[in-house]
Amino acid sequence: MNNLKNELIALHTIETDQIQGQFKKIAQLLMGKYAIEYNGRNFLLDEIEFYFCSSNHIDVYSHSINEKNMNECISKDNNEQGKMLHWYFHGSGIDITFGDKDKGIYGGILIRKIFDIQNAKVIGGPLKLREHILGGDTSKSVECKYKVGNANIEKSDLKLITL
Repeated sequence: MNNLKNELIALHTIETDQIQGQFKKIAQLLMGKYAIEYNGRNFLLDEIEFYFCSSNHIDVYSHSINEKNMNECISKDNNEQGKMLHWYFHGSGIDITFGDKDKGIYGGILIRKIFDIQNAKVIGGPLKLREHILGGDTSKSVECKYKVGNANIEKSDLKLITL
Protein backbone atom coordinates (compact mmCIF):
# COMPACT_ATOMS: atom_id res chain seq x y z
CA MET A 1 0.00 0.00 0.00
CA ASN A 2 2.94 2.35 0.66
CA ASN A 3 4.04 2.21 -2.99
CA LEU A 4 0.56 3.21 -4.13
CA LYS A 5 0.37 5.97 -1.53
CA ASN A 6 3.77 7.34 -2.61
CA GLU A 7 2.73 7.41 -6.27
CA LEU A 8 -0.50 9.21 -5.36
CA ILE A 9 1.34 11.75 -3.19
CA ALA A 10 3.70 12.42 -6.11
CA LEU A 11 0.71 13.96 -7.93
CA HIS A 12 0.66 16.70 -5.29
CA THR A 13 4.03 18.13 -6.35
CA ILE A 14 4.81 17.20 -9.96
CA GLU A 15 4.70 19.60 -12.87
CA THR A 16 1.49 19.94 -14.88
CA ASP A 17 3.01 18.29 -17.97
CA GLN A 18 3.86 15.17 -15.92
CA ILE A 19 0.39 14.56 -14.47
CA GLN A 20 -0.97 12.39 -17.31
CA GLY A 21 2.11 10.15 -17.14
CA GLN A 22 1.68 9.78 -13.39
CA PHE A 23 -2.01 8.90 -13.88
CA LYS A 24 -0.90 6.13 -16.26
CA LYS A 25 1.68 4.85 -13.77
CA ILE A 26 -0.90 4.75 -10.96
CA ALA A 27 -3.50 3.08 -13.21
CA GLN A 28 -1.04 0.32 -14.13
CA LEU A 29 -0.20 -0.17 -10.46
CA LEU A 30 -3.84 -0.29 -9.33
CA MET A 31 -5.02 -2.58 -12.14
CA GLY A 32 -1.98 -4.86 -11.98
CA LYS A 33 -1.25 -5.24 -8.29
CA TYR A 34 -4.46 -4.52 -6.35
CA ALA A 35 -7.99 -5.85 -5.94
CA ILE A 36 -11.05 -4.88 -3.95
CA GLU A 37 -12.12 -7.28 -1.20
CA TYR A 38 -15.51 -7.24 0.47
CA ASN A 39 -17.29 -10.00 2.42
CA GLY A 40 -14.84 -12.67 1.26
CA ARG A 41 -15.19 -11.76 -2.43
CA ASN A 42 -12.47 -10.27 -4.61
CA PHE A 43 -12.76 -7.90 -7.57
CA LEU A 44 -10.06 -6.83 -9.99
CA LEU A 45 -10.03 -3.24 -11.17
CA ASP A 46 -10.59 -3.24 -14.94
CA GLU A 47 -11.28 0.42 -15.77
CA ILE A 48 -10.74 3.58 -13.75
CA GLU A 49 -11.03 7.32 -14.29
CA PHE A 50 -9.07 10.09 -12.56
CA TYR A 51 -10.48 13.35 -11.19
CA PHE A 52 -7.88 15.79 -9.89
CA CYS A 53 -8.18 19.42 -8.87
CA SER A 54 -5.29 21.53 -7.61
CA SER A 55 -3.77 24.95 -8.27
CA ASN A 56 -1.83 23.57 -11.26
CA HIS A 57 -4.50 21.17 -12.59
CA ILE A 58 -8.10 22.39 -12.71
CA ASP A 59 -10.59 19.58 -13.36
CA VAL A 60 -14.07 21.01 -13.88
CA TYR A 61 -15.60 17.55 -13.32
CA SER A 62 -14.05 17.14 -9.87
CA HIS A 63 -16.46 17.24 -6.93
CA SER A 64 -14.30 20.02 -5.47
CA ILE A 65 -14.59 22.52 -8.32
CA ASN A 66 -16.01 25.89 -7.35
CA GLU A 67 -19.15 26.29 -9.48
CA LYS A 68 -18.96 30.08 -9.04
CA ASN A 69 -15.33 30.22 -10.22
CA MET A 70 -14.46 27.27 -12.46
CA ASN A 71 -10.74 28.08 -12.09
CA GLU A 72 -10.70 27.26 -8.40
CA CYS A 73 -10.77 24.11 -6.27
CA ILE A 74 -12.51 24.41 -2.92
CA SER A 75 -13.26 22.22 0.05
CA LYS A 76 -16.95 21.41 0.14
CA ASP A 77 -18.81 19.90 3.09
CA ASN A 78 -17.64 16.33 3.71
CA ASN A 79 -15.46 16.38 0.60
CA GLU A 80 -13.73 13.02 0.74
CA GLN A 81 -11.60 13.91 -2.29
CA GLY A 82 -9.51 16.02 0.10
CA LYS A 83 -8.30 12.88 1.92
CA MET A 84 -5.65 10.30 1.07
CA LEU A 85 -6.73 6.70 0.43
CA HIS A 86 -10.34 6.84 1.52
CA TRP A 87 -13.40 5.31 -0.09
CA TYR A 88 -15.72 7.99 -1.39
CA PHE A 89 -19.30 6.86 -2.12
CA HIS A 90 -21.23 9.37 -4.22
CA GLY A 91 -24.08 9.59 -6.69
CA SER A 92 -21.89 8.36 -9.55
CA GLY A 93 -20.18 5.39 -7.88
CA ILE A 94 -17.13 4.74 -5.70
CA ASP A 95 -13.82 6.62 -5.73
CA ILE A 96 -10.45 5.88 -4.21
CA THR A 97 -9.33 9.31 -3.00
CA PHE A 98 -5.88 10.89 -3.08
CA GLY A 99 -6.21 14.50 -1.94
CA ASP A 100 -4.82 16.75 0.75
CA LYS A 101 -7.44 19.30 1.82
CA ASP A 102 -4.89 21.36 3.77
CA LYS A 103 -2.91 21.94 0.55
CA GLY A 104 -5.98 22.57 -1.63
CA ILE A 105 -5.54 19.27 -3.50
CA TYR A 106 -8.55 17.08 -4.29
CA GLY A 107 -8.51 13.80 -6.17
CA GLY A 108 -10.58 10.72 -6.79
CA ILE A 109 -10.21 7.60 -8.90
CA LEU A 110 -13.66 6.51 -10.06
CA ILE A 111 -13.95 2.74 -10.44
CA ARG A 112 -15.72 2.20 -13.78
CA LYS A 113 -15.38 -1.56 -14.38
CA ILE A 114 -14.41 -4.59 -12.29
CA PHE A 115 -13.88 -8.30 -12.78
CA ASP A 116 -15.63 -10.48 -10.17
CA ILE A 117 -13.08 -13.25 -9.62
CA GLN A 118 -15.44 -15.74 -7.95
CA ASN A 119 -18.11 -15.45 -10.66
CA ALA A 120 -15.71 -14.85 -13.60
CA LYS A 121 -17.88 -11.92 -14.62
CA VAL A 122 -17.11 -8.38 -15.81
CA ILE A 123 -19.29 -5.67 -14.24
CA GLY A 124 -19.29 -2.37 -16.12
CA GLY A 125 -20.70 0.92 -15.00
CA PRO A 126 -19.84 2.70 -11.74
CA LEU A 127 -23.31 2.36 -10.19
CA LYS A 128 -23.80 -1.27 -11.28
CA LEU A 129 -20.47 -2.34 -9.86
CA ARG A 130 -21.08 -0.47 -6.60
CA GLU A 131 -24.32 -2.41 -6.13
CA HIS A 132 -22.67 -5.67 -7.27
CA ILE A 133 -19.80 -5.33 -4.78
CA LEU A 134 -22.16 -4.44 -1.94
CA GLY A 135 -24.60 -7.25 -2.67
CA GLY A 136 -26.98 -5.67 -5.16
CA ASP A 137 -29.33 -4.32 -2.50
CA THR A 138 -29.72 -0.54 -2.47
CA SER A 139 -30.42 -0.54 1.26
CA LYS A 140 -27.14 -2.39 1.83
CA SER A 141 -25.38 0.24 -0.25
CA VAL A 142 -26.71 3.04 1.92
CA GLU A 143 -25.95 1.08 5.11
CA CYS A 144 -22.45 0.30 3.87
CA LYS A 145 -21.85 3.93 2.94
CA TYR A 146 -22.30 4.99 6.52
CA LYS A 147 -20.70 1.92 8.09
CA VAL A 148 -17.56 1.46 5.97
CA GLY A 149 -17.82 3.91 3.09
CA ASN A 150 -16.17 7.29 3.15
CA ALA A 151 -13.59 5.64 5.40
CA ASN A 152 -9.89 4.98 5.41
CA ILE A 153 -9.17 2.14 2.98
CA GLU A 154 -6.83 0.39 5.39
CA LYS A 155 -9.41 0.39 8.23
CA SER A 156 -12.58 -0.38 6.29
CA ASP A 157 -14.51 -3.63 5.72
CA LEU A 158 -14.29 -2.73 2.04
CA LYS A 159 -10.58 -3.21 1.37
CA LEU A 160 -8.04 -2.55 -1.32
CA ILE A 161 -5.68 -5.54 -1.15
CA THR A 162 -2.36 -6.36 -2.77
CA LEU A 163 -2.37 -9.29 -5.21
